[in-house]
Amino acid sequence: MMKQEFNTNGRKLAGWAIVIGSAAFLALGSVAAQAAAVLSVSSGVDGCYELLAGQTTDAGDVCYTVDQQSLTVTYITEGGWELTEAQLWVGEDQDGYPMSKKGNPKIGNFPYNAGDITGATTHSFSVPLGNVQSVFDLDNLDAHCGESGTIYAMAHASVQLVDGNGSVVQSETGWSDGEPAVERGSWATRTVIDLSVTCDDGPTDPPSYFGQETALMLGNIVLNDGNDGICDDATAERWGWQDGPLAVGSYTNDTYAAAGNNVLSNGTLVGYVDIVVSSGNVTVTPVLFEGYEAEETHIYIGTAPVCSAAFGKDWKSNASTDIDTSNGVYVGVHFSVLGECNSNGNFCE
Repeated sequence: MMKQEFNTNGRKLAGWAIVIGSAAFLALGSVAAQAAAVLSVSSGVDGCYELLAGQTTDAGDVCYTVDQQSLTVTYITEGGWELTEAQLWVGEDQDGYPMSKKGNPKIGNFPYNAGDITGATTHSFSVPLGNVQSVFDLDNLDAHCGESGTIYAMAHASVQLVDGNGSVVQSETGWSDGEPAVERGSWATRTVIDLSVTCDDGPTDPPSYFGQETALMLGNIVLNDGNDGICDDATAERWGWQDGPLAVGSYTNDTYAAAGNNVLSNGTLVGYVDIVVSSGNVTVTPVLFEGYEAEETHIYIGTAPVCSAAFGKDWKSNASTDIDTSNGVYVGVHFSVLGECNSNGNFCE
């Protein structure tokens, strides 16, 4: 097996694999690295608190999760306990819940009420975070990396314990575990929910693309030069290359953009192409370096050279799947590439 290389360097960002000789076609687009700002609940046990029935009995859990825009509060009973009702208040002011003059919660006035859910073992409320907190700009979480904030919940439930025969043997009031809401009177609890924003170390913005250039895979056959004895009848008026004949083996060829008249020093190295030739099968995998993105890609694979630079017409990735590689194959790859303006004057508007 032979390997032919044209000064390849850099690392893979994303690629396209076109397999000729089988039914497999894989297409992947270039994706810019993004910083991931994640808002999460950082209190409780994985965001969950015990659902206390009658102040001391563990009847299940109340779990708090966020999905960047909403807080989901889920009641889960266990051990034979069932829900009959559920009510919820969430806010940024710990004393902002509906209350009597003595501070006892007025459960019937809580904004979220499940109604009669007798027999249920789970129930969820979805609360828009924008309505209950002002610390985080939910549409710009990247600006809050490493920051934290607190909201409060009063999660009430009516629960019943059912025996193996389906008979109710005990009924209780339940609350999500937390601090006492009032010093005297109701034993209602207020759960403290800590929110935090974590971010990775990647860039927060995708690359800025200032211009477009034509790019081609480097090869040993020049498209617009009949002096090599291969494309003497070439109709191509553009610069570029193809490679071949390629015997069974693996190859790695550089890809250059804006290398007019085939002068590499005028061009920009934007990626490379991996080629694997086996018996009756050719795999072509173009790769662009980080900072470049393909608007379109054309691939030629054939048993004879392509003496045309009509890329959209004659260079197609859906070439015949019944290809004979015994006498070698010819490969060409063309891109329309987006990139940032550089010192060569390439990709400049």
